[in-house]
Amino acid sequence: MSSKQKFIPLVSATVIGFSLVPIAPHWIDTVAAQTPPQPLLQEQGMLEEGDKVLADDDSLYDVHQFEGRAGQSLSISVESEDFDTYLLLSDVNGNVLGESDDIDPENTNSAFTVELTEDGTYNIIINGYEASDRGRYNLTVTPLEIVTSEGTIVTSEGTDDLTAIESAIADTIRQDGYQGQIDVRPYMVSNYALATYAYGEVAGQALLKQENGQWTIVSRDGGSLQDVNMLVELGVPREIAEELAIGPDI
Repeated sequence: MSSKQKFIPLVSATVIGFSLVPIAPHWIDTVAAQTPPQPLLQEQGMLEEGDKVLADDDSLYDVHQFEGRAGQSLSISVESEDFDTYLLLSDVNGNVLGESDDIDPENTNSAFTVELTEDGTYNIIINGYEASDRGRYNLTVTPLEIVTSEGTIVTSEGTDDLTAIESAIADTIRQDGYQGQIDVRPYMVSNYALATYAYGEVAGQALLKQENGQWTIVSRDGGSLQDVNMLVELGVPREIAEELAIGPDI
């Protein structure tokens, strides 16, 4: 079916449109990656008599709200065996951030991914395509997973730290005059990270520490930083040093 433009005036008198933001893959191994993200919101609902009614065509709709954070990437989907679904996301100002009619010509469920632009309350609107549509539906909102080139799953919530670690190492290497590709693979425990890096024919390890929201390099080494005693000498608490040293093969 065609996009349901008739619904948009209900959301806002001035709609800014929407964009679906792709997330670039990272070369990452993290502790958090061991557990797939849990749904942010799961609701079983029903379009039924007594629901809100869209004035344009007398179709029914439900509104669900959730709290989101700026930069958070989400997958939003609604499934129903009873009716042809329509799904829309807006912020509290009525700006449309994403919408979906049919997943494909053979599938009348609806889904899309979106990156939130600010902290606050968001509205999910579930509607049927026809005024006569009634029935049960399942709504799911899940933090987006990123699958790295190593097959590791990373939730989008961790990408700020990971990008900062990569940037700290890359900036240091750039100071040496290298301008080519740099691969960085960090493993984080608490406010420390042990990362391997490779560029050209050079490979090494770096220990980083997070203080006041900033990741800084404590030490760069050719490959012995996974030694527990060396990490302790560099100021890492022994318990954390042992976790870093026996973590994934980075």
